[in-house]
Amino acid sequence: MTLEKDKQAKILTILELAAVEIAEKLSSLINRTVKINYKKNIDTHVVDGKFTNVRDSFLIYAPILIDSEEKGPASLITTNQTASVVADLIMGGAGDAPDGTKPDDTNQMVFSETINQVFKSTVMRLAGLNPDSKLDIGDNEYKLLEAIRDATLSAPKGTIDTACFEFEFNITAKLDGTFFLELNKELVDFLIDNLHTIAEETNFEEFKKSVQADYSTDDGTEEQQIDIEDETPDSEDAYKVDPRRNLGFLHDIHLDLIVELGRSEMLMKEILNLTKGSAIELDRQCNDPVDLYVHNQLVARGEVVAIDDCFGLKVTEVIGNLDLSEAVAAAAL
Repeated sequence: MTLEKDKQAKILTILELAAVEIAEKLSSLINRTVKINYKKNIDTHVVDGKFTNVRDSFLIYAPILIDSEEKGPASLITTNQTASVVADLIMGGAGDAPDGTKPDDTNQMVFSETINQVFKSTVMRLAGLNPDSKLDIGDNEYKLLEAIRDATLSAPKGTIDTACFEFEFNITAKLDGTFFLELNKELVDFLIDNLHTIAEETNFEEFKKSVQADYSTDDGTEEQQIDIEDETPDSEDAYKVDPRRNLGFLHDIHLDLIVELGRSEMLMKEILNLTKGSAIELDRQCNDPVDLYVHNQLVARGEVVAIDDCFGLKVTEVIGNLDLSEAVAAAAL
């Protein structure tokens, strides 16, 4: 969708306010100063119901609701490197991810939930400009865009006649990049009709101070975020997880748990000869503990028990580094 010049100017005032909320919310989550600026309108990435020219990118989208009626999703497209860096920073890492790095399952999950939080806070911030607009957000989904033959991916359900808005961002000492927001024409028109006048009359600097104040600490001071001059290998605080960070949202992430009784190696011909009643010997004794995997990571061992009419697991040993879980627990207090 090509936006007329007058609509481009009107939506710009709204996107500039949205960029303030996105930057401050993300800054509070990763404990780094994030700067975001609207760059330009590039019409659309969607052609015939598919995203194009988004090779090796990461997509996350959320349905936007107006008075409980879906007006199409807001789709965010960014690079795999961005997803990896942000996810690693969220989990207390150094945020190191070379260009071209694909986020693993855990990073995809964490980045998805992070952006979901950013989506929610941004929509709620815009809705606050005009409570009568009844603007809300639905559940989000995400997907890694694989570089297949024509580098295309079907657009989310409800994506119709979209406009694409490009933003520049900077995460101090970590990453410079861009991301794109795809919005349905109907949603763009709604934002312009309901928020343009209010956004135009809003003092930008006062609005920014108000948003920053909302993300200050309980004692009224702003959270200390790591800047370029502080982020050096000799700085003890450079990669420390601030217990005040809002990591509590990680508690609501759904994870796949797998209990492994044991393993066995077989030849293909042996597998093809399996029939009903065949027995496969595993590499463990009957009294050996079984492994508990969370998102393909070994986290604990335990004993198989019966819980009512189902199998269960009694954890006897926890494995791995619990620093992150302790930080999350502290942040949730």
